Amino acid sequence: MGQCSISPVRARLKWILGALGLAGLVAYLRRRRAPAQAEHDPRAAELRRTLEESREAADRAAPTEPEKEPTEDLAERRRGVHERGHSALDEMTPPPAE
Repeated sequence: MGQCSISPVRARLKWILGALGLAGLVAYLRRRRAPAQAEHDPRAAELRRTLEESREAADRAAPTEPEKEPTEDLAERRRGVHERGHSALDEMTPPPAE
């Protein structure tokens, strides 16, 4: 009778999966390391200061106003929207060909 090939295939599969697992572990540990601290860039402090000044200026310049309640009732607003929609549709519809 012929030889059984299941055992050698399983052994090779174990080696391959072990190698992939080891490679995955190495990749994980490399990503997990803390990145090296970059040199202090003097422009960064100036950019942070400029950003803070612009935020402060925006806060002072744009005071928040409370929302105004609609003066029209809902039925009037709907009617107006429908009228604008119908007029827009009339403008888009080509004239009948004669």
